[in-house]
Formats: sequence, C-alpha cells, structure tokens
Amino acid sequence: MGEKIRDLQKVILKNTEIIIELNEGQSEYDGYDIHIETNKLRLALNDNDYMKFAFVVSEAKRKLIITKDKE
Repeated sequence: MGEKIRDLQKVILKNTEIIIELNEGQSEYDGYDIHIETNKLRLALNDNDYMKFAFVVSEAKRKLIITKDKE
C-alpha cells in the first residue's frame, strides 16, 4: 500500500467515525488508492473502483428519496 496523502472526509454515522483517505497507489502506474476506514473495517479501493462505489451510493440515495416522497 502507498503512503497516505490526506483525509478526504470524516463522517459520523450511528456513533461510528468513518474516514475516507487518499493514498498513493502501489506503483506509479496505479493511480490512487482510497481507503474507507472505521474502527472495525478497512475497505481499500483503487480510484476507479471508488468512483463506481460513490456513484452507486449516490444513486441509491436518490432512489430512496424518490421512494420516500411517493409514500
């Protein structure tokens, strides 16, 4: 794993701190690694997979809001 560059975001969700951090890739050709960490979990994604993950979470939120508005 590459060196940590900086924290991108810190969020509290149900009394648990979630930290999203930007890291250097394992080689100069890998781009960046993004780590999503809590005290019990560490998810490591490359920057391409992180963007897909972020889109899916955003889309799920949008669909949940639409569904709740219809009730």
